[in-house]
Amino acid sequence: MAVKSEDNGQSTTTMGAAFAGAQSRGDQGAQQHGGYQQQPRSGSRQRLGDFWSTSPNAMSRSPESDIISTLNAALKGVYEEAVRPEYDVTLIPIDLDQTRTLEKSAIVVAVSSKAAPDLGVAYHTLILDGSSEPVQSQIQQIGNNPVEITRTTGDVHTPVYQGEVREWVQRAFPGKSLHPVDAEVVPNTFDVTNKKRLYNLAANAVLAGSTELARLAGYPDIELGNIEQDNTLTVQTSFNNAPTEDIVGSPIRSDIVIDFRIGGQAVPGQQGVTSRVKTLARVSGYMDLVWAPAVSAAQAFNPWVQQQQQQLSPDAFKKYVPRFIITDLDSQNVLSIRAQLLALVTAFTLRENNGWVEAFRPSPVVQDGYDWKDIGAVGIEANFEGNTNGFGSRIDTKADSFQRTNNQQGDFLLRLVASVFQPKLLLSMDIPEAGPTTWISSVFAAAGESSNAASAAASGYIIDEANKLTNGRLANYLAAGTRIIIDENNRIHTGYFIGRDGLKHDLREIDYLAVLNMVGDRDPELAREWSDSFALTGIPLEVRLAKRKQIIEGILGKQNVHIEGFARRVTFEPDFVNALTAAVKDVGLQVRTIAPYADLQSYERAVNPYVAHAALDTMGYNSGVFNRGYQGQPQGNFGNRSGFSRWG
Repeated sequence: MAVKSEDNGQSTTTMGAAFAGAQSRGDQGAQQHGGYQQQPRSGSRQRLGDFWSTSPNAMSRSPESDIISTLNAALKGVYEEAVRPEYDVTLIPIDLDQTRTLEKSAIVVAVSSKAAPDLGVAYHTLILDGSSEPVQSQIQQIGNNPVEITRTTGDVHTPVYQGEVREWVQRAFPGKSLHPVDAEVVPNTFDVTNKKRLYNLAANAVLAGSTELARLAGYPDIELGNIEQDNTLTVQTSFNNAPTEDIVGSPIRSDIVIDFRIGGQAVPGQQGVTSRVKTLARVSGYMDLVWAPAVSAAQAFNPWVQQQQQQLSPDAFKKYVPRFIITDLDSQNVLSIRAQLLALVTAFTLRENNGWVEAFRPSPVVQDGYDWKDIGAVGIEANFEGNTNGFGSRIDTKADSFQRTNNQQGDFLLRLVASVFQPKLLLSMDIPEAGPTTWISSVFAAAGESSNAASAAASGYIIDEANKLTNGRLANYLAAGTRIIIDENNRIHTGYFIGRDGLKHDLREIDYLAVLNMVGDRDPELAREWSDSFALTGIPLEVRLAKRKQIIEGILGKQNVHIEGFARRVTFEPDFVNALTAAVKDVGLQVRTIAPYADLQSYERAVNPYVAHAALDTMGYNSGVFNRGYQGQPQGNFGNRSGFSRWG
């Protein structure tokens, strides 16, 4: 293994068409001479900002200038100790003051294989948030109104930025084929002295490159038909979990965690000894509400008020479709797309036996005096009382009747859920635009784009890999070229706020239910405005984002809202989910599930345009892949056998 740190010239050279416009104005860049940058000849023009980057000082007064060298040295130390000898890793620091277009400095982690040098170089870009002043928001005139356009460090990763980075990498590897593998932002809060986080950052960047090289080389990957059956495979779902952290320390909402595990089986001949349990994949996320009334509010049978005079449709109070939003999909050490798809399949267990309902079980956890996740707040919009103003009162879910009971008929949570939710489920994923997992999941975002070359390439690749994962079975259920992912034309604010507990919390804890709980009693119309910021796609995205940010800041306090970036939210098409599940079943994979059971069959504003065809039926659904276990059952003894830049 060799670790190199490239010092790619001290002069700014032509970077190609990406910034040819700037050069055409006579800005050819300063030339180095004797350690000083020569000033333009008399009569030529220079930008005012150039004086702040070309002054012949012996040392910069800005501490930001040290960030790139400090992190570069720290990464080099990790790689020298940990990178396997069959790979070469080259660090290419790019100081923004040595460029004409970059808003933020970068460190490129370039990976090549000694065994397959003809594959070229795969590289991942670390964008250093702290290398310059914060990126400024902008005010744009949209229609007749000024609208705040929030910009974050991830927004600097434009095609121009990517083009200039590529030029630097090409100079380091002349004649080599190059394979960019997305980028991630290293926040200004990143602690380079934290050895665990530094190692995770270094490992993630190298894995991005080596995984791409393995993909290009056709490295052997998972084929379920060639995997021997194993009766120790389990999927265990837990609820009401605390937030987790990504590799740079940002919180991730993880109310629901779905673990796919192997092991835990008794070892023959060794009484009391079981095989080691290993987690193969973990899916984290949370349940959200999507406004989607089943029928007109004027047609209702009220299951909660027995003295009502009007006997109307029992569907009248079904105001919502539940949505599971994946915030993190981790297939552990196997990061191929097939491993990602297999991890995704485990998320489908929430659909089985309406397992998602347990996410709304009353919890004692509160934030700033409010129970943000109290499902009783849906009573405000359901309006069980039939109030003429269109709004009712919240349901008291703190009563004993809302606690878990073995008597399904007596479980008031199930009765409430059956009353207000349609028997469907949306499966969505948030894909960070420039985060630690972007390089893993960007193919899903690319597949959801409007019809274009990148979308077709990404969709085709996903379908092809899903076919290979299932030994060709997917083709029996899904035709080539079928749309598999819906892009909702939505960006999601990512970042954090400080909770009452003094800890960082994911901004996504402010969701539909949180808004209802926080302000629904006094300002129920705000819930409509929140919903419309997602659903009214005819309104420019910038306007909707500005409104959503305004609501978040109103709830949390402007000074407590720290927006670090954005994620793209995509939703999986039911045809793809059903086909992938059926193909996995056909290939023979069977898994034991350990999760609560919810039998909903015992009970009787702007609407998101994708809900009608994107929602999965849940009533009575059973895929046959997952065999029912029991809440709290010990593992073992289960008798059954079993985008973005590079996609453009």
